[in-house]
Amino acid sequence: MNNRPVNQREKPQPLNGDVFQGLNDLGVKNIQVNVPTAGFKPPDTRNLLQDLINSWLNILTHPTMANFKAQGARTSWTVAIASVLVMGIVAGAVGAIRSIFSNVVFGIIGFLPNLLITPFVTLGGFFLVAAVLYLVAGRLGGNGGFSTPTKLLALIAPLYSLALLISVPHNLIFGILGGLVGAYVVFLMWLMVRATHNLNERNAAIIVALPALLVLLGVIF
Repeated sequence: MNNRPVNQREKPQPLNGDVFQGLNDLGVKNIQVNVPTAGFKPPDTRNLLQDLINSWLNILTHPTMANFKAQGARTSWTVAIASVLVMGIVAGAVGAIRSIFSNVVFGIIGFLPNLLITPFVTLGGFFLVAAVLYLVAGRLGGNGGFSTPTKLLALIAPLYSLALLISVPHNLIFGILGGLVGAYVVFLMWLMVRATHNLNERNAAIIVALPALLVLLGVIF
């Protein structure tokens, strides 16, 4: 409690700045505004790239059901969305390069818009595919949620980007290599569905049949 005489107490100071001018005009001069500065810390994204690389390598090099369940549980949405955006950037670049091969003038003009728009279109399409997989899995008796399978699918997605990059030259050898990588993507998707939705091999294959067809068509054409 402040026991100093009234005449010795600190007088309230007028608020400064145009924002508070109206309050000053009304005689409101004793408002205290506390702005957190020293204690405020922005989100730490310095380890995002490292988390992405470690998650990709873990999924791609240790394709087991137990590992998929563990990785899906510890993967954050930040890492998952960043992974899909990486796929979108690569897909946009591949599409732009193919456009240049088809028509140099229009390919060059559309290169930057294609590169900027495709990642966000890819992100929207990714969540649409994830939702369809989730609904179909539920109809076939799957008991997994939406979060873990979607995060794992996001970590698998950049491998599809690698398949697209390999297939850019459009010749037999690179087409075969891209097809092999695409086939591995399909296998990882199938394993992911089995691990997260607790489905048998047949039902898991039914769920990934349409995405598998889209993956292979994207690599070939």
